[in-house]
Amino acid sequence: MENKIKPKLNKTKNMKTKTALWNNIQEELKDNIFNPDILTKFINHFYETRIKNLNSDQHILFLFRIELINSDIKTTTKLLKLDNNLENKDNLIAFLLEKINLTSESYNDTPIKSLIISYGIRKGKIIPTIKPIALTEKKNEGNKYQHIYYNHKLPIALNALDYGTLIGVFGDTTIVSFKKHYNLTIQSEDNKNHIKFFKNGVMIYEWTDHIKEDNSLMREIGKTTFLWKDGEILWTKVLKTTKPIKKKRISSGLKENFITMDLETISKIDPSRAGSTLIPYLLCWYDGKRDKSYSYFIDPKQGDEGVRNIIYRAMKDICTRKYKGYKIYLHNFSKFDAIFLIKYLVMIGDCEPIIHKGKIISFSFRPNWKKDFGKVTFYDSYLLLTSSLKKLGKSFSVETVKSIFPFKLNDINYKGDVPDYCYFSPISVVEYKDYIKDMGFYIARGISKL
Repeated sequence: MENKIKPKLNKTKNMKTKTALWNNIQEELKDNIFNPDILTKFINHFYETRIKNLNSDQHILFLFRIELINSDIKTTTKLLKLDNNLENKDNLIAFLLEKINLTSESYNDTPIKSLIISYGIRKGKIIPTIKPIALTEKKNEGNKYQHIYYNHKLPIALNALDYGTLIGVFGDTTIVSFKKHYNLTIQSEDNKNHIKFFKNGVMIYEWTDHIKEDNSLMREIGKTTFLWKDGEILWTKVLKTTKPIKKKRISSGLKENFITMDLETISKIDPSRAGSTLIPYLLCWYDGKRDKSYSYFIDPKQGDEGVRNIIYRAMKDICTRKYKGYKIYLHNFSKFDAIFLIKYLVMIGDCEPIIHKGKIISFSFRPNWKKDFGKVTFYDSYLLLTSSLKKLGKSFSVETVKSIFPFKLNDINYKGDVPDYCYFSPISVVEYKDYIKDMGFYIARGISKL
């Protein structure tokens, strides 16, 4: 995954002098995903825009940091000195890649949020800290390629005798000397080498190398596994620790202190706009404990004042001691009903919404006319049960399932037979005929045309 390099520049004065400046360049990672290509582009951009412009009598003091998603910042390098030699760029990239891997594995399992370069331009010639060596493919004292692990350069070889200078062979165990102060004991078994790494006689690491038929090598060391072939590491896998899933305590009882509510609207041509607008005409609610539901008819001719009065009446019926602390659920409240209700609820009470990513998670209401009541809280049931009410009714085997409705019929005072097929939202002819049958209506005018 590629990131476009858009560095953020932040200059702050050094506390010691007024002329010495430290600059920060930050590269945020998309989706907190890090890969070597992102670092390579970041360092290439730094060399092209900063180091390439240095003259022969200037150098750069360089620090590299990573920011984790929990906002912790880890410094991965000591203070480095860089000159304007562009040939050292690849060595710096290889050096930083290893440091990032060590930092993320040693300190924290939290994903990386951004990369940060802190640098200052100074006068004078220096000897660069990063020397021109290939860190992953350097040959050293008769050994094959090296694997850098926690600042130690571990050898990689297919045969036991290729790890270093032979000291002795004792049964299936080979002892070799790997440069000064370092020894290896290699126990061979079939196509595996069990290796112990000693420094000054003290074992500091042990690992297992699996030799494959294609002359590739898979190394398992600590929490890391990698595959090596033809002088390069093909892939690396790191085992991350996670917290176990905790068993939740079973609720002592099912709470049924909630109310269901719904708001119906009709569309009306709005002369001030190029189109129609939705107007509330009916509000209903039900507490689930009685056979009676509460319905409030809204006369659209009364305008906003009429809607406000009806919502006030409904909330007066709800804001009683019986329903104190109740939750009120409306399906798709955050995207539809809230648009109409909140406009009037703020006129008659104290409201406190909780909004996350543009969606209303909850909306508490305290009435102005009854300060000691407490509050009721509105929620969107669609955020809990992401399906239509009709499908939910079938899923939970509800006796009375939500049926179809002539949503395109704007005459709320309509009386007569079932409205024509054209007034219903897109449904099949079979559904329309079944609806007429279920409602107990007989064939009437216009139905024969279907």
